[in-house]
Amino acid sequence: MTKDDFLKAHRIHFSQVDMEDLVTSFITEMNDGLKGKNSSLMMYPSRIGIKSDAKIEATTVLAIDAGGTNFRAALVRIDETGKPEILQNPGIVKFTMPGIEYEISKDKFFKQVVEKLKVFKDKYDKIGFCFSYATDMQLKKELNGNQIIDGKLVKWSKGIKAPELVGLMLGENLLSYLKANKGLVVLNDTVAALMAGKGEMTGYASYIGFILGTGTNTSYIELNSNIQKEPFLNPKEYQIINIESGNFNKIILSEIDKELDKQLSVETNDYGSQVFEKTISGRYLGQMLEFVIKKAAEESLFSKKTCEKIIAKDNPFDLCTTEVVSYFISNNVPLTDLFTTKKDKELAAGIINDMLERAAVFVAGNLAAVILKTGKGKTEADKVLIVADGSTFFKFSDYNEKVEKHLKNCFALLKETRYYDIIDSQIEDINLKGAAIAAAENV
Repeated sequence: MTKDDFLKAHRIHFSQVDMEDLVTSFITEMNDGLKGKNSSLMMYPSRIGIKSDAKIEATTVLAIDAGGTNFRAALVRIDETGKPEILQNPGIVKFTMPGIEYEISKDKFFKQVVEKLKVFKDKYDKIGFCFSYATDMQLKKELNGNQIIDGKLVKWSKGIKAPELVGLMLGENLLSYLKANKGLVVLNDTVAALMAGKGEMTGYASYIGFILGTGTNTSYIELNSNIQKEPFLNPKEYQIINIESGNFNKIILSEIDKELDKQLSVETNDYGSQVFEKTISGRYLGQMLEFVIKKAAEESLFSKKTCEKIIAKDNPFDLCTTEVVSYFISNNVPLTDLFTTKKDKELAAGIINDMLERAAVFVAGNLAAVILKTGKGKTEADKVLIVADGSTFFKFSDYNEKVEKHLKNCFALLKETRYYDIIDSQIEDINLKGAAIAAAENV
C-alpha cells in the first residue's frame, strides 16, 4: 500500500476535501448564526464598533491577554493618534494560563490573576481584556459610573479546566477581584488582532482577524443590518463579529478524526465540540499526526522493524508540541530513532506533510468564506487585509505558505476574483495592542 492509498482509504488525503462545499457550508453557517438560527458558528457581535472618525484621548490601558497557553498583561500607552506603545516599566508580565494544568475553581482562577497583576496597581485608566474563548458579548453598560463592554463565558476550549467560570460575566468579576473602578472592554483575540492590524495598516476596504495558534478563530467587520438576530442595532453602523470558527462542524470527518476526538476528550469532556479547531490548530495537530503515523504502522506501511518499534510505544514521538513535527519535516533534527531506515523517515515525513496540506485546505476554505462574506475585495482598490496571528500559522514549517497556495486555488476553483493581503509577519504583542486600542476607543 502506498502513502496516498493509505491516506485516501482513511478519507484523510487533502485532495478529498470538497473545497466548494466547504466554503458554501461555512457561509451558510455564518448567515444562519447572524439570523439567530441553529448554527455551529455563534457569530457573536463584539460590541466593538468600527468608525473611521473615532476620536481618542491619550490614555494608559492595562491590556490583558488570556490566551490558549499563556496569560500576559502590560501597560499600554495610547496617544491621540491611536498609536499604542507598551510601557517598559514594569514591562510584560507573563504566566501559565490558569486551568491548563489542572482543574481550578473560579476563586482560585481570579486570585491567581490578581496576584500577578498587582505590579500594575493604580497605574492605568482603563482595562482591555482580550479573552480567547467563546464569549457572549453584552451591550455597553455603566458600572459604578464607568462604561464597560462585558462578556459571558459560553464554554472553554484548548483544554482549559475551570468549569465554575462558565456562564459568568468576565469583566465584572475581574473588576471585583481587582477592587478596581475602571472602564473596561472584554474582547476576543481575533477582534484584538483585527483592531491592531487596522491601527497598523490603514487604507484597506475591510479587515479580517485570524488566529491559528493553540486554537483557531476568525473575526470580520459586518454591517449591523445583516445581524438580524439583533434588530435593535443601528442598521447603518458596522461592528466586528467574532465568528468562533473553531466550532464549525460542517466538514466531513474521517473515522480517524472521530476516534482521536474521543481520546482527546477524555479529560475535557468536549467530544464533538470545536471539531474544526481539532483538525487545524497547534493544540491538536501534533497528536493527530502521531495518531496517523501509529495507524500507518499498524497497517504495515513501514519496514517490519519500524512498525514493531512504533506499535510497542505508547507515545512514540512526543508530538504533543507541533515544534517537534516542524523540525522533522524541515529536516532540521530527526523526529525519533524509531524509524530504522531512511525510506521509513521519508515516508513518515510525506504522511505528515500531506496531513498538513489537508489542514491548510481547511484553513483556506475558512478564509475564503469570510473574504466572500465581507463583500469586499472585488477590485484592487477594494482590497481586504487578513490580520493573521498565532505560532502555528507563522512558525510551523511552511504552514502559512500552504494556506496561501490553497486560498489562491480556492478562488480559482470558485471562479471568483478577490484581492486581499495577508500580513506576512506577526505584529509584536498584537493582542495586547489591540485590546488597548479597543478600550481607548470604546469606553
